[in-house]
Amino acid sequence: MESRPRLRILAISPYAAYPPFGGGKMRIYYLLQEWMRLGHEVTLWVVPPDEPELEWSDGELKPQLVALPAVARRSFRSKVSSLLSTLPEEVWTRRHVEVATRRDELRRFDVVLLMQAHVGPYAAPFIEAGVPVILDQQNVESEISGEVARLASTRMGRARARLDVWKWRAYERGLVRRVQRTIAVSESDALAFRKLVPSASVVVRPSGADLRSLLYVDHAENRGDGLIMTGTLGYLPNLDAAKWMIERILPRVRHVRPSARLILVGASAPESLRKLGGDAVDIAGRVPDVRPFLEGADLFVAPLRAGGGTRLKLLEAFAVGLPTVATTMASAGIAVRHGIDVAIADDEETLASEIIRLLDDVAARRAMAESARRLVEEHYDWRTIAADYETDLYDVVRASQMPPGESGRTGAST
Repeated sequence: MESRPRLRILAISPYAAYPPFGGGKMRIYYLLQEWMRLGHEVTLWVVPPDEPELEWSDGELKPQLVALPAVARRSFRSKVSSLLSTLPEEVWTRRHVEVATRRDELRRFDVVLLMQAHVGPYAAPFIEAGVPVILDQQNVESEISGEVARLASTRMGRARARLDVWKWRAYERGLVRRVQRTIAVSESDALAFRKLVPSASVVVRPSGADLRSLLYVDHAENRGDGLIMTGTLGYLPNLDAAKWMIERILPRVRHVRPSARLILVGASAPESLRKLGGDAVDIAGRVPDVRPFLEGADLFVAPLRAGGGTRLKLLEAFAVGLPTVATTMASAGIAVRHGIDVAIADDEETLASEIIRLLDDVAARRAMAESARRLVEEHYDWRTIAADYETDLYDVVRASQMPPGESGRTGAST
């Protein structure tokens, strides 16, 4: 087998990758970990709106970490400037690019990965220096803004989200056109990027689960009708799902199973949600390790009605053997089969019925959990995903080294 050269990879992120809690951080953390295990030299530039956490886990391979400044949007003047800009706010705060300007310094990297379009302003100096740039996009931000507009509770919130749709669509189109390759996490996201730029090289590399640490646990025997939902509760689609679960779905479940309880694990829960829950709901907040909470539950629930990308929370539940009830939206981007890997329902009555059915049926829970674990092992192991993704890194590097007239845009839309 032909040995491949070691690559000098620069990843640029709008937030720190550690601790890896939340889909965005997890994707960055595990991809970089696997590439370092494959022998590549990895540097991570972090451009957060606040002070970054640059710690990394003990005993793990660690990239070279560099914090770069973003623009604070705190003053009235800066807020007005951001609103009037054609750039999305998340891009506006990172528009002051402070990178080395000498061409040879930029070219010390073989390939640059933009981990989200938020850090798109960093693409230009590398592209001008001939360094290939890949956009790793975990969502289609223009579509997410559309979902936020639909869920927003105020007229001002809806208007702001609609403006964001326009800003993001224009910005995503321009960025996808400039980079050498765009990586999407699902086929539906890839289709959206191809519609924006039909000539773009777009490849699907899903997110996954860390099967080194997520061990299968038999959840077939009931532990006490415990339901669990995970995710950052300050994120509007997650907050909407939690409220819907508490207000409309959980009461239907408890009418039949009075002992059923819900635990919400995730940061930034608003006080209004804490008051809404009552005795049947426990909000654990941000936790250092979600595994004990997953292992102690009976069912995982994901009643999401908005969002995009791939739900890593579902993959984690599958990996630890936790039977799952989810909406079509929550399971989008994962090759699941209804009734085999997951129970899918989209209205509150059917969601409650599926939860009750699985709490009652030991055999169905075991069969579903075993099938879902196999699905993750076969298709969503970070080790496999990173190895497949490595071919994209080599593709764009190889194309950038071709003589003029031969490079072109690389790769078919996979």
